[in-house]
Amino acid sequence: MVDFLQAVTKMYTDNMVNTFSRLIEQNIPCAYFSTFSPNEVEKGVESLLSYNINLQAIYTVNDTFTGNVGNIPILYLTEDSLTKQSFNVMLIDHWEVTGAYSTLFESKGYYTLGISHLEIANEALQKMFKHLEDYYRTYSCFIDQESRKSFLGVLVGNATARIADYHFAAEPQYFLDGFYPQNGDIVIDGGAFDGGTAKDFTSLGGKVYAFEMDRDNYFRCQEMANKYGFTAENMGLWNDEKYASYTPGQAGSSINDNGTEDAYFTSIDIYVEKNNLPRVDYIKLDVEGAELDVLHGAVKSIVKYHPTMAISAYHKAEDMWQLRDYISAICPRYEFAYRHYKIDVHDYMLNDIWRNEFRRMGMELYVPTHWEHVLYCRYRS
Repeated sequence: MVDFLQAVTKMYTDNMVNTFSRLIEQNIPCAYFSTFSPNEVEKGVESLLSYNINLQAIYTVNDTFTGNVGNIPILYLTEDSLTKQSFNVMLIDHWEVTGAYSTLFESKGYYTLGISHLEIANEALQKMFKHLEDYYRTYSCFIDQESRKSFLGVLVGNATARIADYHFAAEPQYFLDGFYPQNGDIVIDGGAFDGGTAKDFTSLGGKVYAFEMDRDNYFRCQEMANKYGFTAENMGLWNDEKYASYTPGQAGSSINDNGTEDAYFTSIDIYVEKNNLPRVDYIKLDVEGAELDVLHGAVKSIVKYHPTMAISAYHKAEDMWQLRDYISAICPRYEFAYRHYKIDVHDYMLNDIWRNEFRRMGMELYVPTHWEHVLYCRYRS
């Protein structure tokens, strides 16, 4: 309870809106870092200056973007350009890679703050405070201290917009000890993308059924299935059978009424019955916000077979408590853990140019973000 209250206090005092206001009121010298195009960088600078931010420098990874924006110098990011500066606050535009740069800046003594969503930060913060009882209910269910640290880290980091406030796990995603597939398990992999996780589950001895609705992703997944011996299905998971539209987006493809592509969807319970699966031992879900809908279509399998589960809980704010609430409601004997993961970009998400850029600055090829937190579920026999 004490840790939870301390986290709430930090959310209240050090949230993004309050910190940004202090920067303005106290005229604190800041720098601005962006990986966007020169045109977008200039727009970002204009926006910051409109808030009367005391901006001293602009950092970029583009070595051809030189000179000034107004009277503010543009600095190419190097070890030398980070030393002996008159500011210690780094304002950062957020996208996939900047979490790693946040870690770099923090290691050099800079206080980093993500600013891309300043206009919606206050609304999001109010929503978090409105649901504190819901968050605490789930927090109280976790079986270990690491889970509680990870969960509170997400709450605080989301409020403060600071990568430094998150608590990241050491093990690979979906491989928390006691919560991954065992030899001989029948595994449902929902949201298989390119089949990488299905391949790993198969290597543990699992009989894996990998579901991927996106047609382009499925072709890559099928290649992996042919090579490693699991079943790939070009269909999405839902709470029932239907055809629906989706918006292609590689790893982020999602169901959308206005989407440009169509796919067939089924439920886990229907698939188990139609394919005469003898049981379900393990379920992994990363289905871009449809996780609760998929659980609605897996009630029979969960109640009957008590599968261990690993469920992405970051696509919607309410997933942090609703997923756990629902599983406890249909099967009260489940216990829970929680972890937050960095993204392994050794062969995913980044191109070679970006990987070389990471290496140039001595950064590891693991990117911390506000995404990729997982609710683990295990039946207590």
